[in-house]
Amino acid sequence: MQNPLLWLDWIEQYQATNTWAPNFAYGLINDRAQEISKRSWDLSSMRFIVNGGEAIVAKHARKFLQLLAPHRLSATTMHPAWGMSETSSGVIFSHNFSLDSTTDDDSFVEIGAPIPGFEVRIVDTHQQLEKEQRIGSVQVKGTCLTCGYYQNPKANQETFTDDGWFNTGDLGFLDQGRLSITGRQKDVIIINGINYYSHEIEAIVEELSGVEVSYTAAVAVRGAFDNTDKLAIFFSSVIADRANLVKLTGEIRSQVVEKIGINPDYLIPVEKEQIPKTSIGKIQRSQLKNSFEAGEFHHILKQLDILLANANTIPDWFYQKVWRCKKATILNPNPWTNLTLVFLDELGLGIFLCQQLKQQNLPYVCVSLGSDFAQVSANHYTLAPENPDHYQRLLSTLKADNLAIGQIIHLWNYQEYSGEINSLEALEVIQDLGIYSLLFLVQALAKIQGSEHTVKLLFVSSYTQSTQPTDKVAYEKSPVLGVVKTIPQEISWLNCRHLDLQPNQVEENGNFILQELQIVSKEQEIAYRDGKRLIAGLEKVDFQKHSKQELVFKQGGMYLITGGLGGVGVEIAKYLIKSFNAKLLLVGRTPLPEQNLVSNISTAISAKIQAYQELKQLGDAVIYEAVDICDLSKLQQVVEQTKLRWGCKLDGVIHLAGVYHEHLLLDETRQSLTAMLRPKVFGTWVLHQMLVNQKQGVFISFSSLMSFFGGATIGGYTAANTFLESLNQYQRSVGLLQSYCFAWTIWREIGINKGYQRQDLTRAQGYYDMKPQQGVYSLIAGLCHDQTPLFVGLDGSNRKIRRFSAEFSELEKLTAYYTSSNDLEVLRISDVMVQDRFQATVECDFVRIPEMPLTASGEIDRNLLTKGITHTGDGLGTKEFVAPINEMERQIAQSWQEVLGIEQISIHDNFFELGGNSLLAFQVIARLRESFSIEVSVNRFFASPTVFDLQQSIEALRIAAQEWNVSIDYAEENIEEGVL
Repeated sequence: MQNPLLWLDWIEQYQATNTWAPNFAYGLINDRAQEISKRSWDLSSMRFIVNGGEAIVAKHARKFLQLLAPHRLSATTMHPAWGMSETSSGVIFSHNFSLDSTTDDDSFVEIGAPIPGFEVRIVDTHQQLEKEQRIGSVQVKGTCLTCGYYQNPKANQETFTDDGWFNTGDLGFLDQGRLSITGRQKDVIIINGINYYSHEIEAIVEELSGVEVSYTAAVAVRGAFDNTDKLAIFFSSVIADRANLVKLTGEIRSQVVEKIGINPDYLIPVEKEQIPKTSIGKIQRSQLKNSFEAGEFHHILKQLDILLANANTIPDWFYQKVWRCKKATILNPNPWTNLTLVFLDELGLGIFLCQQLKQQNLPYVCVSLGSDFAQVSANHYTLAPENPDHYQRLLSTLKADNLAIGQIIHLWNYQEYSGEINSLEALEVIQDLGIYSLLFLVQALAKIQGSEHTVKLLFVSSYTQSTQPTDKVAYEKSPVLGVVKTIPQEISWLNCRHLDLQPNQVEENGNFILQELQIVSKEQEIAYRDGKRLIAGLEKVDFQKHSKQELVFKQGGMYLITGGLGGVGVEIAKYLIKSFNAKLLLVGRTPLPEQNLVSNISTAISAKIQAYQELKQLGDAVIYEAVDICDLSKLQQVVEQTKLRWGCKLDGVIHLAGVYHEHLLLDETRQSLTAMLRPKVFGTWVLHQMLVNQKQGVFISFSSLMSFFGGATIGGYTAANTFLESLNQYQRSVGLLQSYCFAWTIWREIGINKGYQRQDLTRAQGYYDMKPQQGVYSLIAGLCHDQTPLFVGLDGSNRKIRRFSAEFSELEKLTAYYTSSNDLEVLRISDVMVQDRFQATVECDFVRIPEMPLTASGEIDRNLLTKGITHTGDGLGTKEFVAPINEMERQIAQSWQEVLGIEQISIHDNFFELGGNSLLAFQVIARLRESFSIEVSVNRFFASPTVFDLQQSIEALRIAAQEWNVSIDYAEENIEEGVL
């Protein structure tokens, strides 16, 4: 079962002539079509392959013969057969099955004539012989038939007729003396070769009190792409309310799994009238099967999916980026006294700023673009933006002159609009003025000046942010935003913000910049438009307010999918094949070897090979090519060859490819950052050019929620995804392509998220993790409503997400928490008017909780309430407080108390549920380094989010170091690699 191709290996090795398997086994062989095409067998010895044991599907049997024909398997070697234990194995064999005598659309497969000494007949319900080609009950007799069931006269009476014929329980018909089976009269469901009895399943279900007795049917159903039957249980319930119906379906599933050993694929609640019965009360299961496969119960399944909120449904988790007006609040109007470093633009804005600083007798140094590092005058330098050493030389020179930098204004991305980028080289050069320049500057600042005092860094650009659909978009500048968003989450003393200004308004823009330098603000994305200050936020998307459109995919269309053999790519490919019969060109970085010719093949490569085989099984028009998507000419060559092969045009691109690594910005290099940017920045541009050149097509790119939020250790990943969204806005603004961009949360256990261990952190930050099916449905919903860029997977109830989605996100909202056991009092509280000391009405939320969180002294813990932590749901209050019991736990808990500002920490409290985040995690790690002289990795901290788990993890490090006689750092590295 795990390696069905061993079957073929053994046939060749032993020159076997006869073999046998049920229908599903041939389906398993068919699933390995790609591997079979690369293998070599000599199967010419095989003379007789029996196909029996369960219903035979002509399409599967024919494909088996087609796949193995190149391996010298005869086209007439398969023999459909019928038999059972009561007949001492097979007694009816077909010698007419071949590719010429059958078609894929045959509803039934002829299984042949009986062996000598054996007879078969077809009778109606009155035990009268049916005419040929009329379906009836199959009865047999012969010398190899059992004479009866041992000590079971009742069974003998039910199955043997008075004239000695045995009732098989099957339905079928005869044609020229040859039998075809059409179904089962017996209540047997065969799934993957295992027999399950309908009446047993139904009896188990009807033991539950909410199920109507005698109105339950267990039926085998089969979809168009299934190799075997699936179990559907129809039941009628006396329960009317939705909540209890959901509970009942769970009980049915548990009961069947526990007592029968199979998990039902479908549980379908129906009215009693929908269970078809004969005049004598027998359930007509075949009629239910036909109705199900005709889609008549689809609406019921959909309603149940919604009730269960299962993987077939999607939460209300769609958001978009919006820009809101927010006036600047200057908290410190006094001018600063430390140095301002200005990176001069070519439009005169930097010169204006320097003049303003000079007029106020404020120190400044300006830096111009150059080919080498040089000092032009006392306060004017030049440097090459792509050279990291130049930034260090600049800051070292300033430090030697005892000049401490307090403000930095970076203007190299403040430029006139340059239009479309016409080459990959031009796109790369632009990054020198943006993301690489900022990275090298920050690294030099940390190395030379350090964290003695806070530094304000304004990175100023033009046309980088699109605040409305009519804005021009310089998408090539956008990657720098990823680093801007990551800096404050890794470097607490550096206040970094991005400012987007319209050019050629020198005096006005200069005043905006000087104003921003006097603002203490957490906003990282700011734009000025027509004199108004805008900040970036989030807004929930209500699909009901937007009209629907037809899906952009075409029936039989050709689509190029990058990263198509990754987890997400395979899910999207399956959907396109099944729903649109699409032709797919999958491209990736990794060549796929012939698995049987490569020893020690990696798990990752093996998974890609298997995924490719699965897709080839679903559709004939699936091709994989290993190609560098940054090579436009090579990519076009592959596309043109594929178009010629299929005789079609390219209808669109779905861009999923990307790489992921975690580096602190201070540890990042140009090479490592370029590797992260390559597929999602340079590769995306190449794909864009390819579609623009053919002047049509749909372009769908997959980004990440991190493009909006950023995150510690993922500056490069954030930058790469930001580019995708900016290019999407450009494509739509100029009307070049049908362009869509989706910024996703985690797709559970597939792609780069396979083995992900930070679910607690993810949920604490307000991100859902979605099942693959939910991801596909979310993609469809977004495409149908033409909303882009679309953020998918945000938890609107989370405090962090609410902060970005509220109009005045920086203001705390008054909230009154209370407890009450009286529902009437709850209604009265909602009418309470709250006023301040000036008698002005104040907006206040009233939140009912079952119990107040208390400190160790018994007072209400307002600190926890401020952080949104109450005794509701599965939060902190449901956990019993457990105090630290050893010195290590006490020190860990103390570090949490200091960083989080919480008086009392239980050893089982979750750091991220207490309000912790990645930046605070770094602070805790630093304290642990001082306390225990151990460098705990970020991954280890995220995987051990409680005091107890972290103590256990650190202790494991110490033990490993002692047993291996190595340093703790070495032990940490090897544990991270999975040695322990």
